[in-house]
Amino acid sequence: MMRRAEEGDILDKQSFITAAEEVLDTARGLGQNVDMTLLDLEVTNEDKKRIGADGWNNLLSAINTFLLSKSVDGQTATQISAGRYGIIHEKVVNTATLIDQIKAITQGSDPDGKGLEITGKTIESDITSLSERDASRALVYTINEFERSGHDFTIASLNDGFDTYMKANAQKIQDFQGFIERLSFNLHLQPIVDLTTLEPSHYEMLSRFEE
Repeated sequence: MMRRAEEGDILDKQSFITAAEEVLDTARGLGQNVDMTLLDLEVTNEDKKRIGADGWNNLLSAINTFLLSKSVDGQTATQISAGRYGIIHEKVVNTATLIDQIKAITQGSDPDGKGLEITGKTIESDITSLSERDASRALVYTINEFERSGHDFTIASLNDGFDTYMKANAQKIQDFQGFIERLSFNLHLQPIVDLTTLEPSHYEMLSRFEE
């Protein structure tokens, strides 16, 4: 069952990933054009103080309602983390216009009319060359990278996200092989105790890497 984000009615991150996978798969089957836009609202403590607690809650609710209205199915929008949002929408939706509209919402909630600084990036859902499993990996990796990087995020498409994911994991595999070749690990036996006799019933072996 999908869980909603705490602030408002949009999906939480994991539910969004599940919903996005379904939407992208359906769109591919129907030949529809949809994309994903990731938005970073650069919020400072000064912004929150200026807008006030009630104003801030109303602002978040307004942003959630707006994103849902622009999503492809009226529900595939998410708050990934504080200030960072994602939405699956039809390809005709313009990123700059989307940002301007959210900017206007933040200005309307701001007593000084300043609003918030907002950056956004639309990720092309060019998944026709990816299997369903690889498209899922690309989606998860892309969203996690955006959550980590914010406005420094550089992935331009899900194909690009998958390529970056593969390169990142190839490096991890290479590093792991190096650990094995250098014997940079120790093995430890840990007893698994039978609670009725308090005697070890068997052992599990743990590998602890020095690096």
